[in-house]
Amino acid sequence: RVLFRSESFLVRALLVNELKRHASYLLAETIPRFLEAATRIEAVGCFEVLVAWETALPTFDVHPWIAAGSDRRLWPFVLALLPYVETDDAVNEFVVTALQSDNVTIQCAAAEAAGRLQLESSIPCLLAALGGEKEVAAASANAIAQMGEPGERSLEQIIAGQDRDAAAFAMEALERVTVQLR
Repeated sequence: RVLFRSESFLVRALLVNELKRHASYLLAETIPRFLEAATRIEAVGCFEVLVAWETALPTFDVHPWIAAGSDRRLWPFVLALLPYVETDDAVNEFVVTALQSDNVTIQCAAAEAAGRLQLESSIPCLLAALGGEKEVAAASANAIAQMGEPGERSLEQIIAGQDRDAAAFAMEALERVTVQLR
């Protein structure tokens, strides 16, 4: 509990690696039980540790944190976990719902998760976001570019279209993916 309450990023960073080897044990019961009673600050600290563990997370159940009525202030942290946990239709629907949020931070986190998960069902929402806030548009274009051929085709259509701002985000994202592939 002290680890997750600590506002010191340094304290958490030092303990993350030490605790990672115990991740299976902690994820089985301790962390879910802790999160049930955690304050928002404690939950944020806990989610930051979980994100840092990355590949040790496949057994962590995110469903209580994506359910209707869950604390939306925690959604960016939950979205950051999604590429490292087992996903299903409910998780995919959560990502699409988060993309439609009115909160820019949540939208950007959802776009990043959609891209990392290569969630093709999110492409229509991501395309719609290209005409919105610049930060969200950039994150959305980058996510679409990570979706392979369907994403590339979608971005090429945007480039050929009339919206010059959206086309600029699409071109930049395609260029970034092309450079990474080399």
